[in-house]
Amino acid sequence: MAVTWVYTYNQPPHVYNTGTVPSTDLVPSVYPVALDGRPYILDDALVKAGMWKHQSIPLLREQFDVLPTPGEQSVNPAGYWRRAQEDWQLGTGQVHFDRPSSQPERFSSSKNVDPFNQRWELSLLRDPQTFDSATYADADTMAVAGTYLYASQGTKVRRSTMVGNAMADFHDFGSTVAALGSEGYWVYAAVGNEVFRWARDAGAPGAAWASSVTVTELGTVKDRVLGAVGNTVVEFDGTGANTVIYTGPDPQWRAVDFTETEGFIYFIGGSGDKWSIYSIDVLDDGTGLAAPQVAAELPEGEVATALEGYLAFLFVGVDRGVRLGIPNNAGDVTLGSLIETGSQVESFEGQGSIVLFEWENYDTASSGLGAIDLSVFTDPEGLVPAYASSFMVDGATHINSIVRRSDVLYFLAGTVGIVEVAASTPRKASGSFDGGWISWNLPAEDKQLTWIRVDTNGVGQYQIELRVDEGAFETVAVVSEKRNRLPLDRRGVRFEYRITLLDAPADPVGPILYGVGLESYAAVDTTAYITVPLLLAETMNNEGYEWYMGVANEFALLKSLRETRKLTSYQEGSTKYTCIVEDYEWMPDSMIDVGPERGTWQGTMVMNLKVVDYQLGTPVDSLTEIV
Repeated sequence: MAVTWVYTYNQPPHVYNTGTVPSTDLVPSVYPVALDGRPYILDDALVKAGMWKHQSIPLLREQFDVLPTPGEQSVNPAGYWRRAQEDWQLGTGQVHFDRPSSQPERFSSSKNVDPFNQRWELSLLRDPQTFDSATYADADTMAVAGTYLYASQGTKVRRSTMVGNAMADFHDFGSTVAALGSEGYWVYAAVGNEVFRWARDAGAPGAAWASSVTVTELGTVKDRVLGAVGNTVVEFDGTGANTVIYTGPDPQWRAVDFTETEGFIYFIGGSGDKWSIYSIDVLDDGTGLAAPQVAAELPEGEVATALEGYLAFLFVGVDRGVRLGIPNNAGDVTLGSLIETGSQVESFEGQGSIVLFEWENYDTASSGLGAIDLSVFTDPEGLVPAYASSFMVDGATHINSIVRRSDVLYFLAGTVGIVEVAASTPRKASGSFDGGWISWNLPAEDKQLTWIRVDTNGVGQYQIELRVDEGAFETVAVVSEKRNRLPLDRRGVRFEYRITLLDAPADPVGPILYGVGLESYAAVDTTAYITVPLLLAETMNNEGYEWYMGVANEFALLKSLRETRKLTSYQEGSTKYTCIVEDYEWMPDSMIDVGPERGTWQGTMVMNLKVVDYQLGTPVDSLTEIV
């Protein structure tokens, strides 16, 4: 018996719809394979020669190390995939550790650890100690005059005469002390509509130095005293000749801080959502001040809270964080990108390359300071230096006014009081850092995490925590050895570690972390190539039946799958693959010499398919017929 089978591309036999690509019910019952819903017979000779095959695509391409120094890139990628962190000098603020734009010396967040003290090391910070347990309000502030530390507390001024001496009441003015400042010898206090001045070692403030003015902010800059009075900036000389040097553009305008650099005096002021930095040049003969000029404008919506000159930089505190500014010879200031802290910054203090700034409500449990390292920048073009959290106190309290007396650091911590940090201050009992998400730059593929490595100086203990994808941190182990390599069995798309340093108080150095590393391998379902030799002949015998084919039409249809590279289906037994035709090889065998296809070559079309997805054993009766 002979069965004649003739069809065109738009009328395939027994084609069914799976939702994306076609299939046929003639496989596997009648034909061994089908491509794009069209059944085919295989070339037996080529099948026996090994031309019908499945081959997995290597997950990793061959790589060569082109860098002169061996490193992580030198490791054979066919082994474990490694991610290591041994340098923290670029500080915090990087959520993803290993994306293409990530910086390997940067991490996500930290608390009570110091990334800036020594490169290639992470150590515990010191624990601020209470120097004065009196309660201070948000508006209170401090000033240092020689060995004297002064602090306003409501209507009173308190002082400590030298390092180690306790704070004591100096004077109660009876009205709120609105501002306090010093240039080193003289101490100034703005109270009501008067400004008082006294020598740092005086027993009492004496008579008012300036009067008939209500000052909300004082600045001692370049041997001058400036003050914010309503919407004006006034220079005081103690003789009663209070000189208005600037008047704001509207009645609500206010100056909130004053500072100086090597060449200019600066103040910052504004109202509503428009704030600017102003520069003032000192006249060449030193007798007066030039008219203030706008040196820079803050982005609209930012509210200024502080201004500090240090070295060749200006530090700008705003309601959401910190900006760095660089003045030029004309006094104009170029502002950098915002370092977001989530809270207003009202005070700065610099020493060496480190500038401390207030970071209140750092988290739900702590407030304190942040640190900026001017020796390294995470974004040089955007003027963003490295930064991280620094000294912290327990409690979500207001932080204000940072000063340094000799080598002792002080800052106001609201209800905690004045706290101090000195060389003898003990270390924190613990401190931690979160490394940032690691995905091996495959943000959508599963990985199998196998090892974590933690290198230390062997002092104290180190708690290792890990989180997978959106899960919470879970403790893996607490170790104390210098070299620790622990097995893991975690599968996920991305991972993040948290390392907590636990102090050994009796040790003079304390715990030091030298490095952390993860090792994994791919857990993705790798794709594959399928090579299949399809027989294209006018007459074929299959299962005892004689079949006829339009060879030229079939050749054109298979060729079009390569040209269009559309998603199509390949059926083999009960398995259906979604694939793309990557390539083909036409192997003609003989020419048809009679009939409508006379002159057409018949032979074998070897199709090379790239598998995108597959379904095992999909039952035919679950498909929906569309023809």
